Order: sequence, then structure tokens, then C-alpha cells
Amino acid sequence: MDLPPKVICEKPALPTLWLDTSVIIKLTKIARSEALQRVEVERLTRLRALIEELTSAEKLLCPQADQEEEYVAQRLDKEVHGDFLVLSLGIRLRHRQGVFDYQVQVAMKAYVQKAQEINLPADMFFHGDPADQLQRARERSFVIGTNPFRDDELIARPSSSEVGSTEAVGRIAPRVRSSEENLRAAIAERRTRLRRCPHTEGSRI
Repeated sequence: MDLPPKVICEKPALPTLWLDTSVIIKLTKIARSEALQRVEVERLTRLRALIEELTSAEKLLCPQADQEEEYVAQRLDKEVHGDFLVLSLGIRLRHRQGVFDYQVQVAMKAYVQKAQEINLPADMFFHGDPADQLQRARERSFVIGTNPFRDDELIARPSSSEVGSTEAVGRIAPRVRSSEENLRAAIAERRTRLRRCPHTEGSRI
């Protein structure tokens, strides 16, 4: 049996921090003195200070990625986008679909060539050299970025997902109830048979 090829994924030149969308939103709320739990305020304030310290020292990357898809057209979306732009210093990851397509292309080429190794370079995740981008960003007195991408399809996607989930639950619920009823009926029938059978005294269901 042929062994699968060994996959070697190159790490970025600098440690890279992915911020969850909820963290970014809470950082923005803290900056605007909105009410959050005290422990959240303390931890996230320290996190923000640490990110700013390490990115300024060129020891950490905190790039933007696809988080925008989760906060666009929501409350504080422009503020969240601006705060994240400052933390990331304008450095972005490629969109996940672009990364996926690149990996598929490399894997297909390796399959055709029957390669023993698949090498995935770090630059498949970024637009250019992120370490160089970080250095140049620190030399500027301003951050370069764009406004939130307000695509109609992108904005409609979360709400359609919620509707789809509700519809799915509506379709599944009758089946669950039907299965429960069938199970109860089967148990009742089994008990009736056991009571009628003289050789199964003492049996339990």
C-alpha cells in the first residue's frame, strides 16, 4: 500500500496571532468604555498592550483575516474595523478560500508527479512578506487600510444561515417525535409479549 506524501508547512518568519472576532469586538467596546465583566476588561486590556508592545518590537504578527465577515454591517463595525487595522498595522492574511485553492493546486500537482513530499510555503498565507510589511508599517506615522467590505451577499449570509438552521430544526423535530413514539410503541409491545410468554417470568424491559 502506497504511503501518503509527507506534508511540510513552512512557518511564518514571526510568531503569528489569530484574534477571534469576539475578542476584537470586545477590545473595541473596552476602548469605548462599554460595560463588560471586570475580568474581561483586565485580561483584554493586558492582551492589547502586549500585542502593541510585540508588534512594535517586530516580534509578533497580528494580521487581519476573514473576521470582517462576522462583524460587517453589525453595530460598531467601522470602529471594530479601525481598531483591528491599528492592531494589525495593516497586515492581512489571504482569504481562506485562496489558501484552500492554493493547497489543492499543490496537492494535485504532487499527486500527478507522485511526489513523496508536499511543501507549502509560508507566503501562501500572506500578501507578500509579512515581516517586511511589519517593518515598513512601523516606519510610517499612519496605517494604510480600506473600509469594511460591504458586499450584499456577504451581509445576507449570516441571516440566511440562521433561517436555514431554523428550517432544519423544523424539519428534523417531527422526525425526532415520530422516532420517540415508535420507540415507546415498540417497548410497550415488547412488554406485552413478555407478559404473555410463561418462559420469561422475571424478565424486565
